[in-house]
Amino acid sequence: MPELLAPAAAWCVEPRTTTESATMEAMWNDVQYALRRIRLSPGFSLAVIITLALGVAGTTYVFSEINALYLRPLRLSDPGGLMSVVHDDLRAHRSSFFTSSGYDAIRRESRAFTAWTASAGGSFGLAAGGARPEAVTGKYVDGSYFRVLGIRPRHGRFFGSAESAPGAEPVLVLSHGLWRRRFGSDPGVIGSVVRLNGKPVTVIGVAPEGFNGVSRAVAEEVWVPLGAYALFNPSAVDGMSNPAVVEVVGRLAGGVSRPQAESALAARVAEVASVDPLARQALALRLEPLSGLPTSGRSDGISRKALQLGTAALVLLIASINVAGMLLVRATARRKEIAVRMAIGATRARVIRQLAAESVVLFLLGGTGGVCLAVAAGRIRSTTVSSSVPLRIVLDYGVDGRVLAFALALSLATSLAFGLIPAFQASRTELVPALRSAAEPMRRQSHLRDGFLVGQYAACVLLLLMAGTLLQSLARARHADPGFRLDGVAVSTIDAGLLGYDRTRAEGLYRRLMERLDGVPGGAAALASAVPFGNAQSSLTVSAGVAGGAPEQIAVQATRVSPGYFETLRIPVVLGRGFTPADAGERASAAVVSEAVARRLWPGGDPVGRRFIADGGELEVVGVVRDIQMHRLGARPTPQLYTPIGKGPTGETHILVRAPDGAPAALDWIRRAVEGAAPDLPQMRSMALEELARETLSARRSAASRTLMFGAVGLLLAGIGLYGAIAYQVTLRTHEIGVRMALGANPADVQWLIFRRGMVMALLGTALGVVSYIPFVRVLVHGVYGAQSVGSITLLLAPTAIFIVAALASYLPARRAARLDPAGALRAQ
Repeated sequence: MPELLAPAAAWCVEPRTTTESATMEAMWNDVQYALRRIRLSPGFSLAVIITLALGVAGTTYVFSEINALYLRPLRLSDPGGLMSVVHDDLRAHRSSFFTSSGYDAIRRESRAFTAWTASAGGSFGLAAGGARPEAVTGKYVDGSYFRVLGIRPRHGRFFGSAESAPGAEPVLVLSHGLWRRRFGSDPGVIGSVVRLNGKPVTVIGVAPEGFNGVSRAVAEEVWVPLGAYALFNPSAVDGMSNPAVVEVVGRLAGGVSRPQAESALAARVAEVASVDPLARQALALRLEPLSGLPTSGRSDGISRKALQLGTAALVLLIASINVAGMLLVRATARRKEIAVRMAIGATRARVIRQLAAESVVLFLLGGTGGVCLAVAAGRIRSTTVSSSVPLRIVLDYGVDGRVLAFALALSLATSLAFGLIPAFQASRTELVPALRSAAEPMRRQSHLRDGFLVGQYAACVLLLLMAGTLLQSLARARHADPGFRLDGVAVSTIDAGLLGYDRTRAEGLYRRLMERLDGVPGGAAALASAVPFGNAQSSLTVSAGVAGGAPEQIAVQATRVSPGYFETLRIPVVLGRGFTPADAGERASAAVVSEAVARRLWPGGDPVGRRFIADGGELEVVGVVRDIQMHRLGARPTPQLYTPIGKGPTGETHILVRAPDGAPAALDWIRRAVEGAAPDLPQMRSMALEELARETLSARRSAASRTLMFGAVGLLLAGIGLYGAIAYQVTLRTHEIGVRMALGANPADVQWLIFRRGMVMALLGTALGVVSYIPFVRVLVHGVYGAQSVGSITLLLAPTAIFIVAALASYLPARRAARLDPAGALRAQ
């Protein structure tokens, strides 16, 4: 006490001057005094800092993810002036893809925009120096791509409009990462010839370091001219010199707002569409700032991150409440010190400011620790994602100025919200009682601490109920019947275009593959344009005549499959038959539909033999198969249309093999078959179908595990807070307990008296948490993740966990109270 009161004369009386320098000096004195208090009570200070670090770390880490995905500017020149053109497609989805005619109509607007560019994704096999081809990601881009984005080459040059024209000499631009990884950062690669999809291509440039295209997550590694599409995709539809669809980006002219640009663009497109029917796709368009994320699913992703940030904020709330309770306890212990300061002239405002400064310093130190924990978690996350996904992930979870500002603002806000409450309470000290004794607790502080503890447990219940709901929903999805057999099936993705095969050679390759795969003993094999849970299906609108009415039109998911597909996946054929080799001819019109399609187009009738229109052609139903979950485990089945894989263009193709010895044996069969049929063909992705299915639940699984972790941390903090509060109450009530025991109170009664107090607060907090969960959070969790309402198991386990922690936190100080020596307790003051 003397060493703390020594500088009292220097700060306890409010300075009379109001100059800015004097104010800053007073604030600096407060900070210095706060640091001295922290050094003199290291145990208390460390406990506060660790508690706050745990709370700040979760919110900062989630915000760093949000920053990496949605807030951090793309590494482009003036990214704010770049606009992505999107429209509502026929299936009422937002889409950023346009036909070539649509793009031609869009880029005619030159008043509101200074330049336009188009690009399309592509699959490439890159071979250099006699090595096997490597599958790399890349894009077909027009000659203005790099100029519109404001990118300059690191080495060499970029291609222009002449090299983007069909028939021009093929050229290639490498990403900086691929140049370093594959070519050892050799500047001599400029002008060399490599093989891309089996074709010789001249490398003319290397992109600057840090530029990975316009995608935030997946790196683009090569760029080739848009006009070379047909050269590198000989297996595509005959006569297609450009991709079927492209993404369009424009740069706004100076002084033009987005609404003005949309109006000018709409007028120009309408003018073109009046004479070009194919350009009408671009009529209902909008402009969005170039975000680097797919248009579809963006709102769902934002909702999920917002919910995760909310759960992390609950942990911070629990930690802050815990710290506020600790500060209240310390303020009670410092009643006499504060009374002395006020007795010698310190005003109440001066005391509040000093105590608030101590709180702010502690919260800032805790925030610093939280940022360090978030940085470590981000590095682990980046390493884990990069090693688990075959694509090259460039998403940066690092901490930048925006994340640091968020953590600083969070620390300051929580310090003001939860640090001022103890300061205000401590400043209301009554001088005479406090100077006589500091042993008796202030009743209003006791009630406030109890309220804090109830709030802590309510927040813990919310987190545990949310985690339980997500875990139960995840378990239901994992055990749902997908409509086929997942076990024992392996999937591998190949693309004959990576070797430059035209359509005829690609079909020959697939025949050789099937000949080798037909030898799987006791198994089955098939080829398909898409596989369940692979997100590679195409959507079509089909229609069929209905007696006495207009043709019924429905949207379906279309997949091209080879004979044996239904047998490989064990999809039951309900009516008719599956495909045979005779169905694969060019003029064959056989189709297999799912039960959902049959119910919609021919309700109550036999669909086998019926004909319908799909993609402008007429097809005949030869069979009906069971509905299956195609997009995600546990999701509602979507209408499916299956056609023979021999019809239509070839391209990215999936090999499915079922082996009696399991998926590893099936993967081995696929590897040997591919090496035998085309030794230089890279396998883009190979995995068990069960693993692919589990990946569809990754977002829900991550949310469940993260929320459960937050709940566990919150529960731990709440337990520590309850233990500290009750232990301190026992210390303050030592004299009272001694009197009770001297008058004949049983130690068991004393123990129950203390134990009951903690359990009552846990019960009140649990009730408040359950009541808060039912009307609001449950609806939110269901809307974001599709999780069902909370189950009885969760309603039982969450309160049980709360009561176990509360019982343990209450029992330890209660047992200590029951073992007090009455004589020693009576002497306590």
